[in-house]
Parts: sequence; C-alpha cells; structure tokens
Amino acid sequence: MREIDADALARLRAYPFPGNVRELENRIERAFILCADDQITARDLGEPFSSQPRPLKQGRLKDQERDLIERTLAKNGGNRTRTAAELGISRRMLQNRIREIGLIGKE
Repeated sequence: MREIDADALARLRAYPFPGNVRELENRIERAFILCADDQITARDLGEPFSSQPRPLKQGRLKDQERDLIERTLAKNGGNRTRTAAELGISRRMLQNRIREIGLIGKE
C-alpha cells in the first residue's frame, strides 16, 4: 500500500488547484503510477510541487516521449495549448500524440 509523505501532502494542501478536483485526482493517480517506492514524495508529484524535476525514464523512444508529454502537461496544469507551445508543436499534433501513446484521460 502506498502512502504520501508529510512534505508532499503539505504541498498538495497548500496548492490552490486552479483546474478543479479532477486536476488533483489526476496528479495523485500519476504520482502513484510513477512512484518508485511505497511512498509518494513531492518529486513524484512533479512541478510545481517539486523543486527537483523527475529524470526522464530510460527506455524506448515512445516511452520517453510519453514521459516528456506527461511531465509537460502536468507542469502546465493539463493545458494542452500551453503544453504544445512549450514542446514546439501544434496543439493538433499534441492531441494526436496523446491519442497514439495512450494518454487520453490521464493528462
């Protein structure tokens, strides 16, 4: 059973979540998936909760692309327009990549 450490929980409580409760749910679900240990840390929550960005996963190019898109979406609060701009691609291309790599519903 995974837990959230005290620092990560404090950061979650202090964050205003401008999106909504769904943003909070997505953030926690993502952290549980990416968490390497049995305890979620601020680093697992990603930006803006962590001062240390997660290192890119090693592996196949598709996995690295997925990780980069997930991290950039999280950084931009799920906003696809800002994410696409930061990645230097069109919003439509981002939407196509999200669909192709199976991120629909997880951003």
